[in-house]
Amino acid sequence: MGNLALGNNDYMAVTRAMDGNRNNRIDQSEANVTWAAHRNIGNSNGVAGTRETADALARGDVYITSLPAETAEKVALYFSDRASNENKMPKDWTGDSWISKEDLAMPDHVRSAIDTNYDNRVSRSEFAAALTTGRVSIGRGR
Repeated sequence: MGNLALGNNDYMAVTRAMDGNRNNRIDQSEANVTWAAHRNIGNSNGVAGTRETADALARGDVYITSLPAETAEKVALYFSDRASNENKMPKDWTGDSWISKEDLAMPDHVRSAIDTNYDNRVSRSEFAAALTTGRVSIGRGR
């Protein structure tokens, strides 16, 4: 499946959603980051900071193949009202039940892979499930 290529603010939102303990790092308990990926995340200090990880996602140096359910639900909430949630912290995100085309532009084949009940709409729960199962990945492909 092709990656979801997002904007810089969106990548930052994803890494903030991943940072469950809000220490501005993607810790071992929050993501499985290989040592090879650590080399591509930033300053090679073995720490995957949220900003460094967002920048690495935007550059196409790393990508996310699946997210834990709780994190995927946060990311889906962010995209369900992306315009209102941009530049806010996850605790302040609000949303509705759908990821509209205005909320998140994506290729038709990606939208079809996410829409598991074939109603031509992507619900928050369908989007979160796709992020959890790896039907879609986040990051720019090289």
